Amino acid sequence: MKFKSLILVVILGMVTAACQQQESKTSQEASADVSDAASLALGQQIAMAAQKELGSNLMKALAEGGPEYALEFCSERALVLTDSMGLLQNAKVRRVSDQNRNPLNVANEPELAYIRKVKAALANGQSVEPQLTTTEGSHIGYYPIVTNGMCLQCHGQTGQDILPGTLVKIEALYPEDLAVGYGTNELRGIWVVEMSK
Repeated sequence: MKFKSLILVVILGMVTAACQQQESKTSQEASADVSDAASLALGQQIAMAAQKELGSNLMKALAEGGPEYALEFCSERALVLTDSMGLLQNAKVRRVSDQNRNPLNVANEPELAYIRKVKAALANGQSVEPQLTTTEGSHIGYYPIVTNGMCLQCHGQTGQDILPGTLVKIEALYPEDLAVGYGTNELRGIWVVEMSK
């Protein structure tokens, strides 16, 4: 009888320990989910602040000198502005694309996978959502950049949206340009925001 009681106590102890371990694991997973959601939201704020800063500067350049002047501004200042916004937010901020204009904005394989996923969603009329990837030391958020009418002056269809003088400037500044041929509401690229854990 004592032996059966001892076995029952051992089994109950094991079940209790397993339940406590599962509760702890569930609590950790919930905490990680909250942390991921917070990081995704923070990255979104950083990406939107960078987009707002870049967009307002581009609109100013367009107003001052048209698309050709805006192209010069982009070639000289866009990366600097993006980097400074990242420093201001204590994050690394980049714009990348599968059809890059600047060779420094080429998407890597994980970024290309997200770009393909977003393009498929847009093609099927679905909404697109940002995505968070976690590495050992950081959270990396991907946020879509969708074209609008302003974008098409430098990224639209040649001979239709892009004026001849603008095309000459694109070819002079970016001889290996891949960033034309877009329409409205198409994925132009993504913001990549890397934040330390």
